[in-house]
Amino acid sequence: MIMKKRWIFIVIFLLSIFILASCGNSKYSEMIEKVFKNSNSLVWSKEEKRQMKREKSEVRVFDKGKYIEIDFSGKDYENKPITYKRYFKSNSKQEYERADFDTKNYIKEDAKLVYHEKNGEQVKE
Repeated sequence: MIMKKRWIFIVIFLLSIFILASCGNSKYSEMIEKVFKNSNSLVWSKEEKRQMKREKSEVRVFDKGKYIEIDFSGKDYENKPITYKRYFKSNSKQEYERADFDTKNYIKEDAKLVYHEKNGEQVKE
């Protein structure tokens, strides 16, 4: 009887840790998902659309979610490996659109990194 209670306690404990870890995954997860869900209208080529997957990308979120950078592997027009870097900016409707040249420069030089993940897993900085 004691062993059974112990196992129940261990299972409940492990489940609660798993649930807490899942809930705390990222407050930016919803924002990142918006970009990936709308990727068909946000990227240029069919190759990019096919390769741009969260589980195969490196994602950086800047300035409390206002800007998102996504790096993902693909192939160029000569079928050579290449890393695509795409930058997105949140607009007044809380939707993401491709960032312009000045915004890209701001992100690279001045924006504050608030979240980083690689292949769907958070990177501790």
